[in-house]
Amino acid sequence: MLEALAAAVLNRVLGEYIEGVEGEQLRVGLLSGSVSLANVRLRTGALDRLQLPLEVRRGFLGCLQLAIPWRSLKSQPVRVVIKDLFVLAVPAAETAYNAQREEERALRKKRERVEAAELYAVARPGGSSGGTFATQLAAKMVENLQLSIENVHVRVEARTPG
Repeated sequence: MLEALAAAVLNRVLGEYIEGVEGEQLRVGLLSGSVSLANVRLRTGALDRLQLPLEVRRGFLGCLQLAIPWRSLKSQPVRVVIKDLFVLAVPAAETAYNAQREEERALRKKRERVEAAELYAVARPGGSSGGTFATQLAAKMVENLQLSIENVHVRVEARTPG
């Protein structure tokens, strides 16, 4: 049951980068604050947020580990470890045009702009009365975030004329 709940949350948060997370791919230690996700495929639009002229043809994430110190969220870092990331990308011009996918990307970009504007309004000095406890806690967690990335392999293949 806990894995299913964690899978739903991870699908919501990481859904634009990875394909459906299932309970058997997860290891969750609720009290210890550890979450481990293994062996997931990347979505074709995983690089869209970087605004690169590339599209993921195939992608694989070996392991994503989270360490969340529940008892001291304001003082201890939240650790994120990404291991064994393999990406095969092609220039976006080489992929077939898909109207539905382009519409989804445009909608996602609009959402990102709105979310960025909302975050700016809350974080701006004097722009808010300090925000809710949850907002303040989330801001402190982001300040204390530690990200570690190990073993990344990106291969870009382009067809040559002739």
